[in-house]
Amino acid sequence: MQPVEISVLARVQFAHAVVQALAESEGIRLLHFKGPALDPELGNRQPRGSDADVLVHPDDVARLTDRLRAHQWRLVTNFETGSVFGHAANYWHDQWGYVDVHRSYPGIADAAGAFETMWQHRTATTLAARSCPVPSPVHQSLLLLLHAARERGGGRSASDIEYAFRRTSPAHQQAVRDAARELSAEIPLAAALGELDRFEASPQVDLWRHFSEGGSRREEWIVRLRAARGGRAKARIALESLRTNRDFLAMDLGHEPTRADVARFWWRRVQRATGRKR
Repeated sequence: MQPVEISVLARVQFAHAVVQALAESEGIRLLHFKGPALDPELGNRQPRGSDADVLVHPDDVARLTDRLRAHQWRLVTNFETGSVFGHAANYWHDQWGYVDVHRSYPGIADAAGAFETMWQHRTATTLAARSCPVPSPVHQSLLLLLHAARERGGGRSASDIEYAFRRTSPAHQQAVRDAARELSAEIPLAAALGELDRFEASPQVDLWRHFSEGGSRREEWIVRLRAARGGRAKARIALESLRTNRDFLAMDLGHEPTRADVARFWWRRVQRATGRKR
């Protein structure tokens, strides 16, 4: 019998449902967002992405990831190497595909407080016949806009800004601005909307201007260092600038990198940073 191919959209919905079932079995609260979990009024109705995105309270991250690993989900990129924000880990299952587990959201400093606020205002949608909690439409809009703020105009950012904000009612737009103020996310929201000039110059403004408008890798390290709060955070970023991201190098090479692979990659990066070789 010839195997039946499942569409990417259907597989992503199943991934959402499976992760929700695993979370419920442990009493873990999840919020599903983006992709098929998105309120249809906030998107352009085109298929979105190839992975399931979930947001979990930071205190429950370890329990959820343990549950995923116990059910044959394999870690692809961890929190530290997945992005400069350290906000999400990516897992793969041979049947269900990818899931991005978010312990925080870039642009929102208080991850635990933000989760509680969004959980309080949550709604629900049905994915693969399972009820899945989702943020309110206002919070869904805000998450899309904060994501667009670090996309530098690429990907779906322009479409997300258009459908999740500019085409919505004045009341919805004001509610999104109010939500950003409540979650201390006004500067990244302004970056998404091209309104950073409303704010006085600051390390946070410089950081989000870089992510929304672009710049060199060296400039990125500088603005991240300036925007980091506290000596420990600054030290972590300084160390990170010297470290090779083994997860992404493995994906690029197609195999687990050897010490020689890591050394070559590190040396090329040093050469680019110092301008000795492009």
